[in-house]
Amino acid sequence: MVNPKIGETIFDPACGSAGFLITSYEWLKFKNSDPKNIEDRDGRKIGYGDKLNKEQWKFLTEKTFHGYDVDPEMVRLALMNLILHGIEGAHIRRKDTVAGAEDEEDLRRFDIVLTNPPFAGKVDRERIKPTLPVKSNKTQVLFLGYVINSLKPNGRAGIILPEGSLFGTNKDDKEIRRYMLENTKLEAVVSMPAGVFQPYAGVKTSFLIFKKKPSPKLDEKEKIWFFDMKGDGSSLSAAKKFGPQYKNDIPKLLELWSKGQTVAKPYSWFTTVKEIAENDYILSANTYSPYNGEEEINHREPKEILREIEGDEKKLDTALGGIKKLL
Repeated sequence: MVNPKIGETIFDPACGSAGFLITSYEWLKFKNSDPKNIEDRDGRKIGYGDKLNKEQWKFLTEKTFHGYDVDPEMVRLALMNLILHGIEGAHIRRKDTVAGAEDEEDLRRFDIVLTNPPFAGKVDRERIKPTLPVKSNKTQVLFLGYVINSLKPNGRAGIILPEGSLFGTNKDDKEIRRYMLENTKLEAVVSMPAGVFQPYAGVKTSFLIFKKKPSPKLDEKEKIWFFDMKGDGSSLSAAKKFGPQYKNDIPKLLELWSKGQTVAKPYSWFTTVKEIAENDYILSANTYSPYNGEEEINHREPKEILREIEGDEKKLDTALGGIKKLL
């Protein structure tokens, strides 16, 4: 949805094992491949970047990808993971992104920032980097400020945040939301169900996409697109399972986004910055949904129901066969 392009720099200030950077690399190869050379592997489209010239390949593998992580083990894992995927020149550094002394790296600006920062943890206020816009002991507030400041003018970002930070009523939460709307054009808030990141975390999250403004200005006429995702094709439980029996709104999300953020009941709608400002800059999708209180009717495909029945019958036959052997 952020749609990186060849020649742009991509940064993750909490890169972990470099998952976002590697996914971006695979996307860029796919978008720059001849259609006849694209492979389908387990439902995923794989490209090899065969339309890229030598200079573009050099930029992609040596200058595109940048990341920080405070954990030295994660830095080593990220570098190894990137090399195994063919990216030998990524700039990955051990660094406390939001605390401690600042250096020249903190002044760098990027075309794209993609990140899933830590949801938990506190930072001592005296250690917070002085250039961060909101001095909070909440890591998600500090990371959001860092992401905004790390973008070039017209740069784009995608960040995953815990739902609580979108409707928190304390001063720091409200101030960072106001700062974001003043300094970026918030293009989308995708509300995701609790359990998307199971088994690692069960907290409800949202995915925000925004573009850095050339100069700060709070424009109350701007409209923000909201999408309410109810399922990702999985069980959303600790014992993560995938299958056609589970609701999956991701194809609808991508379809509506590709059509220019289309409004489609009960998935998506627009809300003005003016209305958001009047509500303490709350960005929780549920606050503004025009479909609240309406019963959602999920009409399943007959073929899907038939597959489920056939699967249950096979399990029953197996169980009965086992019982008969015991008689």
